[in-house]
Amino acid sequence: MKTFRGIAVILVVLAGILGLSISSGLREQERLVDDFTQAIRQQAHASVEVLSARLDALDQDTRMLGDLVDRAADSGAQRPAWEAAFRAMALVVGHYRSVALLGPDGGFQVLAVDPTETADMVAALKPDMARLAVEVSSRRAQALGKPSRLGARSFLLYGKPVSGGRSIVIASDAAMFLGAVAWTPVPPGTRLFVTDPAGVIWTSCETPAGCRAYGRDKLPNDIQIGPPAARQMGPRGTMVVRPTSIPAVQVSERVDRPTGSWVVTWLASTQPIVTRQQSMVVRVVLTAMAAALAVAAIGVVILRQQRKAIELQTSQAIVDNAPLGVLGVSQDGRVVVANGFLTDRLGTVRVGLPLKDALSGPRAAPLRDLADLLMTELGAKGELRDQQLRFVTTGSQQFQVRIVPVKSHELGVRTFALVEDQSELRALEHQLVRAEKLITVGVLSAGIAHEIGSPLAVIRGRAQQVLRVVDSGARADDLRTIIKHIDNISTTIRKVLDFSRRQAIERRQIDLPAVVERARSLLQWKLEARQVELAAPLDPALPPVSADPDQLEQVLVNLILNACDASPEGSRITITARPAGSFLQIDVQDQGCGIAPEHLNSIFDPFFTTKKRGEGTGLGLTIVASVVRNHGGEIHVASTPEKGTNVSMRWPIAATALERAHA
Repeated sequence: MKTFRGIAVILVVLAGILGLSISSGLREQERLVDDFTQAIRQQAHASVEVLSARLDALDQDTRMLGDLVDRAADSGAQRPAWEAAFRAMALVVGHYRSVALLGPDGGFQVLAVDPTETADMVAALKPDMARLAVEVSSRRAQALGKPSRLGARSFLLYGKPVSGGRSIVIASDAAMFLGAVAWTPVPPGTRLFVTDPAGVIWTSCETPAGCRAYGRDKLPNDIQIGPPAARQMGPRGTMVVRPTSIPAVQVSERVDRPTGSWVVTWLASTQPIVTRQQSMVVRVVLTAMAAALAVAAIGVVILRQQRKAIELQTSQAIVDNAPLGVLGVSQDGRVVVANGFLTDRLGTVRVGLPLKDALSGPRAAPLRDLADLLMTELGAKGELRDQQLRFVTTGSQQFQVRIVPVKSHELGVRTFALVEDQSELRALEHQLVRAEKLITVGVLSAGIAHEIGSPLAVIRGRAQQVLRVVDSGARADDLRTIIKHIDNISTTIRKVLDFSRRQAIERRQIDLPAVVERARSLLQWKLEARQVELAAPLDPALPPVSADPDQLEQVLVNLILNACDASPEGSRITITARPAGSFLQIDVQDQGCGIAPEHLNSIFDPFFTTKKRGEGTGLGLTIVASVVRNHGGEIHVASTPEKGTNVSMRWPIAATALERAHA
């Protein structure tokens, strides 16, 4: 009868463990969904802050230009002085494609265009800009025009009235303007919508192709839920929805401006969480069943050890194969059971000895902590305490320990310690914290870059205007020095902005030797100043690569500059290339000081640099890695201190070249 009662107790404990495991898994699923919703809300709020900053910057830029025009009218200043500000604005702010001053009748008085914009596109934008100018002049209020769709591109038009019935109109590339809203890392299965005041819905902002405009009644077929209108948002301007038709979370937040209300909506699928959690529940149930079977087997063996010693060996085999650590201790503190999972991770355990003597060796410190937990659980007088979860750590590993007391100890086991390895979960948590830090760095960098860039553009324009008057002498040299350093600062700002937003890639068939020669000519002054030789023995018959020529040149310039800075006088930098399947392997090797092993894992992190303060921004290799990966390539760095560094890139070969090779 005692045997059957013991088995019944074990079965009850087994059922309890299974019930707790399933309940814990379901609660964990709900918690993960709540955490996921909170993360999407934070992401939506971050996107709204970026959009608000963009809209504020647009208003501030037009207000600044309006003040210049008004002051010029009052003071009789020469027209080129304030026209330079229009050209500087179109040049510095990347998404401004044209900046114009128009009369009451829509006639263009000043038109500044980004140098990279085509004349045909500017000509196509002029009628829409003129219509908005007439509307702004007649209403005497700032306004946001209807989006202009020209071919595959869309433009946002913003107008602001100035003195004399005139108006300033800015045409902004919508993909670049709204692309900053989706700068944060986008989880798989996530869609971003931006609804402008005209009710136009912009989608696909999170993709490399950029934003596209749709009417509310013409959304793509794959979008099952559309974003809400601004009037549906309520007084607080936020909305969180969990649709019942699909496993997803929809978070919307409104941005109110004098020109109307914008709505930013994130639609994120929770299907991966649900699927993963269901899988985890199954694993937890199986783990609990295995643990329960182990406990049951151990209990049966202990109950029958006086009659069937062979069953003890069978139970030990089951425990050894259990997917968690099991440590059994008798009432007098001796180790009765210790499975392989436990000893593989926490060191050797000598069965049959007291806890303090059973744990020895260089890895025994965490096990001694576990021994203290077990001895505390047994109590000074043998009284069992309440069951609790504890944690034991060893190096980079962390374990969750559950102390399970056994009331009936007639077979020798008084307390079990069940040890679960949670090292992988903690590693994922650390990665999440690091990702959040990078998000914060990106937001701060983009904001600071814009706040610095706009005043610098005005300073440069004023300095250039004065230089036209004073074209020689010491003052002219001072002005040229000012303009040179402003351009250096603008280059750094451009790097920050390139890092914080996606860049459109215009791939073409490019010959690598020609790009290398352009990079060599740009850096010849640097190589001669450092007395470093650049050798590029490239075969003219190398297949062309598929790349944006400017971005490929930027990659090579950055790598050669880094190699030059690290190289001693009289050394050599070598660039080689060879076909490797559908890729071209490009190696940039120097004979410089090399990189310490502890820094190799951080060299592509933003703002990380081994150079002295003031000699580097820490963005060069980050942008290089981003460009290579955006082209579908790979980049690796191998370095030996005091012997040099080799940067190896695998760049896709142009499709036409591959077809000729296989023909």
